Amino acid sequence: PFCGDKGYHADVTLYNQKYGKEAENFFRCNKCGAAGNALKLYADYYGISTKEAIKQLNNNEAAEQVSYRRERKADDTIVFAKPASAKDKHKTYSELLSILTLSEEHKEDLLRRGLTEEEIVRYRYKSCPQTSKSVKVAEELLKRGCTLEGVAGFAQRTDGKWVFCSSNGYLIPFTDVNGVITGLQIRTNQKKKKYIWLSSAAVCEYEKEYNKGIKASTDPCVVGYKNQNFIFLTEGGLKAQVANRLFKKLNKDAPFVALAGVANMSSLISTLKDLKTKGLTTVYEAYDMDKLSNEAVINAQKNVIDLCKSLDLEVKTFKWDANYKGIDDFLLSKLKG
Repeated sequence: PFCGDKGYHADVTLYNQKYGKEAENFFRCNKCGAAGNALKLYADYYGISTKEAIKQLNNNEAAEQVSYRRERKADDTIVFAKPASAKDKHKTYSELLSILTLSEEHKEDLLRRGLTEEEIVRYRYKSCPQTSKSVKVAEELLKRGCTLEGVAGFAQRTDGKWVFCSSNGYLIPFTDVNGVITGLQIRTNQKKKKYIWLSSAAVCEYEKEYNKGIKASTDPCVVGYKNQNFIFLTEGGLKAQVANRLFKKLNKDAPFVALAGVANMSSLISTLKDLKTKGLTTVYEAYDMDKLSNEAVINAQKNVIDLCKSLDLEVKTFKWDANYKGIDDFLLSKLKG
């Protein structure tokens, strides 16, 4: 109800696993930054005041009844895991990617974007298992001495067995400036819900057979940064990885920082501060060209400018032919001539 986005960029959090209590922000849109509790979501969805929303809900006058596929009862105790260390998470994800393979279908999709087979191997893209809850993958990782508890994508069944929770699609590693894997996104096989985080929180919130899951950390993806004094800032790890390689083929150096969503600013602050200590002075904002018309992206662009100014970083808007939505699309067109 806030920005009109249809791309599944909203997060719903029932429980704050970090502080062990119900989430203060029940929902948050990663496109426009709108957030609030369940009452605000209901009121804004139906275009009524919170006072009227309370009245309707108390009198069971809701225009629609929201139905979750939740098996747990309201008083069930959900046990979430505490985050694993960065070192353990990197090892688990690295071993996971060494176990999995890449299907021909997903390989063709990556080649179509302009990557070479060597670059596909370098970035470690891998297809998710056919089963959405794989015990076999989890057992192999445990044999290799990996930590599963506290790593997004893994949860424990009531019988004690660990499972790897994924969706149909291929995995995109998000890495920090040191190449450490901080999380994995999934490029799904769906046409609408294209990108989701590998996470195991939802399975615990909805299915009573599972516990010890955890949400993804949603940290930015840093690509090709080697103490340069500038970066390009865009949305999407895959877009940044592809654009970085396409710039290379055009004989240009272009380090990238990619957010999971244009409004996902919370973890960007620490990343920019860290890069500033390494010599960063200029940020080239390279969001998709709907920044010329999409109000949510326009607001996100303004927030980036304000953030950079607060950190004494110069910020410039990078523009290209608006016939190409993303910077990766534009660069690929340049290469093809």
